Amino acid sequence: MHRENEQADWLPLLEDLFTGTPSLETITGWEETLLPSIKEAVKRCELNQEPDPVTDGWEEDLITMAQRAVERRKILESMAWESDALSRMDFKFLYNEKKKLFTIGYNVMEQRYDTSSYDILASEARLCSYITIARGQVPVDHWFALSRLLVVLKGNPVLLSWSGSMFEYLMPLLLMPAYKETLLDQTYRGAVREQMHYVEKYQIPWGISESGYNRPDTQFNYQYQAFGVPSLGLKRGLSKDLVIAPYATMLALMVNPRKAYENLRRLTADGQEGRYGYYEAIDYTPSHLPLNEKK
Repeated sequence: MHRENEQADWLPLLEDLFTGTPSLETITGWEETLLPSIKEAVKRCELNQEPDPVTDGWEEDLITMAQRAVERRKILESMAWESDALSRMDFKFLYNEKKKLFTIGYNVMEQRYDTSSYDILASEARLCSYITIARGQVPVDHWFALSRLLVVLKGNPVLLSWSGSMFEYLMPLLLMPAYKETLLDQTYRGAVREQMHYVEKYQIPWGISESGYNRPDTQFNYQYQAFGVPSLGLKRGLSKDLVIAPYATMLALMVNPRKAYENLRRLTADGQEGRYGYYEAIDYTPSHLPLNEKK
């Protein structure tokens, strides 16, 4: 009975290795906590002429895991510090008080502001507007200076964006609160419906947004561009390309989870999911494809 209790002492230790998901903080301490305990358990088994509870090379592997966890924690801590510094950025220098709008950016080399401004509410830039107003960096008047170009699509009011992309409409929703029966809430739902309707004639999955596409640069890197639905965007030429980005459907889970889930299943069934998740994009544009290929 005594030997059975001794043998059972190391079982909870091995459970930490092979069951559950230990935290990164826990793994960083294994070299000082778990390693000595398992060593003691192995010695006890040797003295009692029992089978070794672990395989060869376990000690080196355990130390490697702990060291890599320490390295990963340092990286995450560095990212946290950098994110904290960025979160305290003062955006006021980009704010044009006369226009009550943010400029697109500032050219450091030429020491001048861009002449264009973010002026559309249905844009990813409204997240910056929301945060800066909340922090008191710009006045509330700025929110009401953002344009609200409204169209009615199949009886549903929808704000127009620049390129009609899912990113413009839904990315801010990851952080901003949503309120039922508001103009933005109607826009979210209307934009998703229009995205779904637009691809029906092509009989392909829906979800159009900024993404890579089948046009490599001189270094053979896929180029990146904003794609969208023509009826939702002010930008001209949106109908020339047909590129589907699976992450756009991921964003739509916040608005219409059932339809988004069905679309993700369709993407998976079509072979658009690889070892590391869904592909960046699926390019259906005929001019981007080799002869006789559809995607």
